[in-house]
Amino acid sequence: YCLLNWNFFYLTVYQGVRRDFFARSGVEERFGKDEAGKAKELDFKGRVSLEVIEHRIFRAVVKLIFNGKHDTLHFDADGTEPDGYARTGKYLFLFEMKDTGISEDLITDFDYEEMIADIEKKFVASVSKKGKERKKAVKQLARDSKKFYDAEFVFDPLHGKKRDNVVVYPVIVYSGYHFSMPGVNEYVNDAYEKVKTCATKPVTMLCLDDLLLNAVRFRKHGLRNALDDFHKKRREQVRRFHSQGGMELALKAYAPFEEVSRSTALKSYHADKQFVRDFFREADLPMN
Repeated sequence: YCLLNWNFFYLTVYQGVRRDFFARSGVEERFGKDEAGKAKELDFKGRVSLEVIEHRIFRAVVKLIFNGKHDTLHFDADGTEPDGYARTGKYLFLFEMKDTGISEDLITDFDYEEMIADIEKKFVASVSKKGKERKKAVKQLARDSKKFYDAEFVFDPLHGKKRDNVVVYPVIVYSGYHFSMPGVNEYVNDAYEKVKTCATKPVTMLCLDDLLLNAVRFRKHGLRNALDDFHKKRREQVRRFHSQGGMELALKAYAPFEEVSRSTALKSYHADKQFVRDFFREADLPMN
């Protein structure tokens, strides 16, 4: 067999395994059916996203990166706080984890307007069946940065102290590799700039796979340095594109973090046994 895109293959296998598990393991009966008599597969997916992707994998990776004795680390408990809150000195990282991909019909039938609507729905805001706005990553980060400057996060030892010199890095971590397309980070950051009320760094979108693969590098050399380098390179490439034009420069100007990181930073890290042990420990997974 010839696989033209391994990421697409992995995604397809994951979705197939999840659906088969839901249908054949007895889980479907436990979740029951909705008012229309359909199986609650989305409820199951949401459970997996929360308890496996976010609570186990995402949190374990963040713990691996911010494991210093002077790091302040906190995770959301009730939906009113950032999915991840990590501060090292005057540098604060606000994380929102989104286990989502583009709608399946857009994978094979690409439509620009529908793609934009899908990004808006999953990263900015959506409307519930009752007509109420549901804030997503962009508006959650804008909310949380304001909460920080309003001293609402009492779990941080900085609470009640001066915070004007703190530098805030808003970060969206996503699982669906399709959102690594050129221009998505730019579009999401533009949306963030329109709703934020506090001075912060630009939004950076990080694929969960890339965050995991670079956890050791980020721990040793600092996530801050990697994010600053990405946005510096991006600004340089945008200036070149506006000056010279051309499709190749356009793709470089709006490339995702993982592409810029691979071409400008350290070599990819290959996990050793200790890293695997650390990850399993932080994810609270058995090692037998």
